[in-house]
Amino acid sequence: METLTVLLQGSNTNAGIFREFGGARCVHNIVKYPQCRQHALMIIQQLVLSPSGDDDMGTLL
Repeated sequence: METLTVLLQGSNTNAGIFREFGGARCVHNIVKYPQCRQHALMIIQQLVLSPSGDDDMGTLL
């Protein structure tokens, strides 16, 4: 998950592809597990900072 965070950081293309193939939905689903929460939120942070991040912010809320 740390690797995903690095790949998404500052790359709108990678964030778009990650969303397109359902990665965002998977990450949002694992936020509820305490052992994964910190890394999942770091990935979601990168998605929120990319274009179309409003959808991810809404889902998180």
